[in-house]
This record gives sequence, C-alpha cells and structure tokens, in this order.
Amino acid sequence: MNDTSQGQRTYVIVAVIVAVGILLSLCAGALAGGVVAFIAMRSQPAAISGGVPSLPFRTPSPSRQAVGAALIQEVQPDSPADGAGLRPGDLIIAVDGQPMTPDRTLGDLIGMHQPGDKVEITIIRGNRKMTIGLALGKHPEDPSRAFLGVHYVPILIMPPRD
Repeated sequence: MNDTSQGQRTYVIVAVIVAVGILLSLCAGALAGGVVAFIAMRSQPAAISGGVPSLPFRTPSPSRQAVGAALIQEVQPDSPADGAGLRPGDLIIAVDGQPMTPDRTLGDLIGMHQPGDKVEITIIRGNRKMTIGLALGKHPEDPSRAFLGVHYVPILIMPPRD
C-alpha cells in the first residue's frame, strides 16, 4: 500500500469520527435541553407573556354557562377606552349590562350606540369584576359610527362568581 492511499484512508476515518461526534453531541444537547425545559415548566405556574395577566379559568359547572368576552390586545392612544383606563389583558364581558355571546360580539354591542353615548363597560381585570363608565367617540373611518378604541380577540370564559 502506498503512502497516498494510506493518507486518504486516514482522512476518511477522521472525517467519519468527527461526523459521528458532532451527531452525538447534537443529540445529547437536544436531550439535555428538553429535560431542562420539562423540569422548568413543571416548577413554574403557567402565565401569558407580554405583561398580560393569567386568566382565571375554572371547570364548568352545570349551573353556570360559558359567556362571550373580548380580550383586549391593544388600547388605541387618546381613545375613549384609553381615557377610561382600559388596558391590554382586560376582559370586556358586557356593555350596558348586555353580556356578550358567541353571536353578539363587542363590535355588535358598541354598534348599537351612537357617538357620544355614555355606556358602562363591565370588565374582568385579574380576578376582579368592575364596571367602567365612558362616552363613546366617533369612529375614525366613519364619524356616524360609535368608537371604543380597542383591538380585541373574542373568547369564551366562565364568568366570575358574584
């Protein structure tokens, strides 16, 4: 056997050993990361990131039904909602005592009013239920429509016990 083929064979063996070593270290790292994440998640309570408080979810009971709600994602600056102190993470559950349902959204309830109408918005903030009064504004795109000034996600929740 000559020195050139002996050298090429050595390079191939070294390359295979390096490739196997890299694969084994990747697998070990992934396994270690998964174990650490599993342990960390078991020891910490679940929370929604981004400063939005965790929501009080409960197991449904036969005497209570899930209700519609609007989870506020963003409050527009200088809007009626901003002036009234609404903030991201608040859950709007009713407007003027009329609860939201899957068929009656926050947009529907606000749409039944005119700009300038005074309304009472019932919200859940953390574990507290509260009512906030405010005057609706004019919608920026259509001044004849009422405007609250929030971006929200419609959801279903179990209402808090009064």
